[in-house]
Amino acid sequence: RYPMLSSEIREDGKYKTVRIETTSDKVATKMIQEYLINVKGLGPKMAMPILATGSINGIVDAIDRENVLYLKKFPKIGEKVARQIILDLKGKLAMSENDVNNTTDELVLALEALGYKPVDIKNVVIKVDKTLNIESQIKEALKLLLK
Repeated sequence: RYPMLSSEIREDGKYKTVRIETTSDKVATKMIQEYLINVKGLGPKMAMPILATGSINGIVDAIDRENVLYLKKFPKIGEKVARQIILDLKGKLAMSENDVNNTTDELVLALEALGYKPVDIKNVVIKVDKTLNIESQIKEALKLLLK
């Protein structure tokens, strides 16, 4: 699963808050690319390597957590541009809490369908990385259950 900027846009004063939902990688990449291009000092040539080498979840998470080091790992992105990205986009991109709950529910249902006990499932689900897509979460959970 990949995040996407939904059409639900709420304006608070002069800033727009965009809720991220789950959809295809292609659409999410295009939407985030448009936001990156509008950042002062960051054009299309600098935005492309960010999207090509970084995961969308990682980029959004880095912006929300103000992780300058993550953003600086991309080509031609220094301290100043990384801080500008955070300044311009922080709060505009936010992961939906429902997405995390939905993937957790899907993971629990998948493991129950495979015959695992609820107690074992509960212990494993808390250890699985929620930023991964559902298939990767299931694989990770199965590896933990087999230990």
